[in-house]
Amino acid sequence: MRGYFGTYYEDDSISHYGIKGMKWGVRRFQKKDGTLTSAGKKRYSEDVQRAQKKYDAAKKELSKANADYNKATLGGLLYDQKAVDNLAAAGRKANALRYDLKDSKIYDRIKDRPKNDRTKKLEQKYRDEGMTEREATVAAYKRQRTEKVLVGALAVAATVAVAYAAKRHYDNTVDKIINPDELLHNISDKSNRGIEDAFYVARSAGDREKYRGMYGRQVLARHDMMKSLGAVEGDLKLYDTAVKVGSESLKVASPKSATKVMKRLMESDGEFRDSALESMKEMANGPFGMISKAGRVQQKAIAKMQNGVFDGDVYEGLNIALVNHTTAGNDASKRLYDALKKAGYDAIGDLNDMKYSGYEAKSALIVFNGAAKVSIESVKEIGKSQVDKDYAKAASKLATKQLARFGAKVVAAGGAINVIQSLRESRVGETNQAIVQQYRKEHPNTKLSYREILAAENRS
Repeated sequence: MRGYFGTYYEDDSISHYGIKGMKWGVRRFQKKDGTLTSAGKKRYSEDVQRAQKKYDAAKKELSKANADYNKATLGGLLYDQKAVDNLAAAGRKANALRYDLKDSKIYDRIKDRPKNDRTKKLEQKYRDEGMTEREATVAAYKRQRTEKVLVGALAVAATVAVAYAAKRHYDNTVDKIINPDELLHNISDKSNRGIEDAFYVARSAGDREKYRGMYGRQVLARHDMMKSLGAVEGDLKLYDTAVKVGSESLKVASPKSATKVMKRLMESDGEFRDSALESMKEMANGPFGMISKAGRVQQKAIAKMQNGVFDGDVYEGLNIALVNHTTAGNDASKRLYDALKKAGYDAIGDLNDMKYSGYEAKSALIVFNGAAKVSIESVKEIGKSQVDKDYAKAASKLATKQLARFGAKVVAAGGAINVIQSLRESRVGETNQAIVQQYRKEHPNTKLSYREILAAENRS
């Protein structure tokens, strides 16, 4: 916890639609093998029943082809081109008829629905591409269904984005209150630390887990390295110190409120201004500051300060530098904390751990007026096994969040790709269209479906 009492870094839903009276595990219209029950035969039209029979027959053919293949090749040990071709053809046919059965059920459900102009145009488009009336009706329905799914997904994404923006605005502008008797936690290598003027605390359980695991592992690794160099002796112990808020609540300044206090201090206190600038330079020009995101934030803050601007960017840069315990850093932090105390505040958020250090803490805090308002509740030693366990949990959660964030960034592109793929599935390419059109021209009385023709022509 950076040597302080520290804050440590810390739906999807599945919907099922059924019909009245349905029960879990009870199949009303289809048996486990896919054939229709008596109720299913009554429910579905003769068209669906024919499609079901064709699919059932194709599955039997596929089973026989598979048996023949195993016999001819001794289970795949020998090569037999004819057996391979027959098995592949049977597989293509069964797959085509499986989708035809699904389409038949869709058609049976939508065939009598009224059609708007959009539906009529799509159906004509698909007929022009070689589909029958029935096939065009189903293809148009699928196309419109896909479009509706896309619109819904974009609407949900927009709602989430608005909610996220609203939360960020709230966190940035609204002061928070930590109620009496709440426990805050500091992770450190000190078992006898008292309440200091400023200390870092973890408020949420998730942050506490992150600090125990991630910060704990960092501290232990540093100690082991120093030990290997002969600079220290013995093993290092870690402690979780519980800090209890007293009868008077703690007031946490929002970044907006803290920025206002800092701006007034910058404009009125030249020594604070000089110390703050020097402290940020010390960090930003260091080996890690030159390559880190936090360092870039500080570079931006330095440039603004040198131009007489003292805004939220400057506050973020200074907030990151509060961990810098050089002469300049200590002077800047003390002056800022004193000004915040006078403004009625007891704590601020640790922006570095929440945004830049990699901990992604939810509620990392720097308490600077705790001596009069908090007390040590307990001190508990943390074993290495606990550190390793918490590290694994924290690392897994962070990885999941990063993947989710990456997914959010590409959701529009990914969604578009998925939709394009779905649209392509609802219509064959130009080459396939030409194949089907030519086949039906040569066989005007064919009963084969679009997919069956492609399967027969080895195109599916």
